[in-house]
Amino acid sequence: MLFNRAVFTSLFAAIVGLLVAPPLEYDATEGASSCRIDHIVFQQGHCGACLAFASSVALGYRICLNDHTDFVPSPFRIFDCLAKSCDNGLSIPDVEGARMQGIGDLNATPARFGWGCRFAEESVASSWVGYFAYGETSMKTDIYLFGPSVTSIYVDPLFYLYKGNPDVYQLMHVRKKPLHIDSTHAVAIIGWGDQPEPHWVIQNSWGAEWGKAGRAKVPIESITSHHAWRSDRYFYGDLVLLCIWLVVSTLVAYTILNCLIHAGKRCGMSWCDVFF
Repeated sequence: MLFNRAVFTSLFAAIVGLLVAPPLEYDATEGASSCRIDHIVFQQGHCGACLAFASSVALGYRICLNDHTDFVPSPFRIFDCLAKSCDNGLSIPDVEGARMQGIGDLNATPARFGWGCRFAEESVASSWVGYFAYGETSMKTDIYLFGPSVTSIYVDPLFYLYKGNPDVYQLMHVRKKPLHIDSTHAVAIIGWGDQPEPHWVIQNSWGAEWGKAGRAKVPIESITSHHAWRSDRYFYGDLVLLCIWLVVSTLVAYTILNCLIHAGKRCGMSWCDVFF
């Protein structure tokens, strides 16, 4: 059932992307100032748990903005519930598995690794279905409608030292220079802009001293997909909207096709002509 709903939600986001035109600049964290997630800048330390922290940020914002609930999934429990070591890191399926088990709030458990899954509990995060979005337009529409998401980038050694200058950090693999690429790193996408060049705004988990208060801008072409979540309780509403869109689209397409076929006779059809 999860797979089916995940595929549907991904399809729904893609179709909505065809109908909604996102603005040139957008801050997906607007409206979340009353929630703790908007005031947290994580520091993952030397542990390879970046995906757990990025997921906590993105999901925390989505729960706040969509459900108006102040809940921050603990990245420490996401990591510990998978019995991972800091040298191994995580994958999206790993995070989804931990989320479905029920991850407790950040304040309900110790903010450190190594406490296992004993603090896991049923939570609002359990009802959120994960899915992917691909391409700039679909990604922007998804973030514009539902909130921040998670992605991965290739980082180079200088990225660790970034303090906000230059304004848009030129990732090495985007510049296509023959330089060593250090690793793949997970971050949260929290917005975008078009000045001084088209870019994504990301939130990192390397503390507030990194970048600009933990955030940075990277070229728009450096990220081409993301992972996000949609609450399970919106499933039937989304399904109804999708069905309405399919019916209307089919009707319009049929009308246009019928009009073209009968163009030699006349093209001013009534709605009855569509069916008869």
